Amino acid sequence: MGRQYGRWSMTANHHGNNGSRARRRPGLAAMLRAAAVRTLILAALWWMLIEGDPAYAHYALFAVPPAVGFSLWLSPPTVSGRAGAGPLRRLAAAAVLVGWVAYRAVAGGTDVARRAVARGRGGDTDPAEVTVPIRLTGTARVFALATFNLMPGTLVRDHDDDAAVVHVLSPALDAAGSWSALEDRVGAVAGQDLKPG
Repeated sequence: MGRQYGRWSMTANHHGNNGSRARRRPGLAAMLRAAAVRTLILAALWWMLIEGDPAYAHYALFAVPPAVGFSLWLSPPTVSGRAGAGPLRRLAAAAVLVGWVAYRAVAGGTDVARRAVARGRGGDTDPAEVTVPIRLTGTARVFALATFNLMPGTLVRDHDDDAAVVHVLSPALDAAGSWSALEDRVGAVAGQDLKPG
């Protein structure tokens, strides 16, 4: 019993030491990688907010760097003992995310415009509220919620730690499916392993 307890104690201490190493502070390389990924994401978000208007593009020089710095201070990159998604994989995921959001914005805008025209002829809208689960954490969660508001026909009305209440122009827009797909893509950029939603 005593020997088993001794072995258990040694194992516990060993895991504890690993745990302390797993939570070490990120180095300069990790910070630079995180800054590059977040700059790309926030610049893409800025481009979507200004709808690609070059007259406002230069304001990104004053908006994006402080936002990146604040995000690094608020939520620094995690450094763990296990290998996570590499920087190239995360950059590729960021490019996929930007393309997906741009596509959904155009497709959603076209659908909303069609519904608006149909509404004048009797209506093709049925406003509703949908509750969707939230799997992301930290800065990735905040970014996903803000990005989802850019999707035509959807608006995050309220949220807590576990779920968000989304106002939709019509249940046919499948807000739950779009939210889950967005979370998967943001999670890939942030290096978060999400359970299937």
